[in-house]
Amino acid sequence: MKKITQSLFFFFFSWPLMAGTHKIDYEERLKASLNENNAEMSATKIKLEALKLKAWSDKEFFQNDVKKFLQQDKEAFPEEDGILFIGSSSIRFWLSLESE
Repeated sequence: MKKITQSLFFFFFSWPLMAGTHKIDYEERLKASLNENNAEMSATKIKLEALKLKAWSDKEFFQNDVKKFLQQDKEAFPEEDGILFIGSSSIRFWLSLESE
């Protein structure tokens, strides 16, 4: 019963957010990828992952992060001869960067 309730909740919650042509596209791409890799995922999980993909593809998704970086530059612009770390976006989670 719990799985049915969760499925119905996510279905009704996600339907308005996923309205449009992208809903089917993301879900179908996930299903195709799962099939190609001989993997399985519940219908609820597919819908949740499709929601994430739709959000990430939004042009404004990273806008708040960009604004934070711009604000940090205004408050304390990096040194002219400083070291610039580039690469994966996960480097921003490296909390010990300044001490190492």
